[in-house]
Amino acid sequence: MPNIDWVNCVRWNPEGTLLATASDDNTVKLVDFASEKVLFTGGTSDKSNESTSLVISLIYMDRPSRLRELLKTLNILLNV
Repeated sequence: MPNIDWVNCVRWNPEGTLLATASDDNTVKLVDFASEKVLFTGGTSDKSNESTSLVISLIYMDRPSRLRELLKTLNILLNV
């Protein structure tokens, strides 16, 4: 199923088999490109303010532990 609003970001995984989209409909979709099957649809949890709950960017992470490292770094940068 396609996104129902403007798509802000599209990213391929490193292997070139999965496509992720981030959209103004507050969703992220992960699609297996060969089969055209949607493997995952997720949304933002904050519905209180549409302008703050838009998904505007995506990254692929090779290891889930890298996400924790990235969040720690962002927290440090934002609190300076």
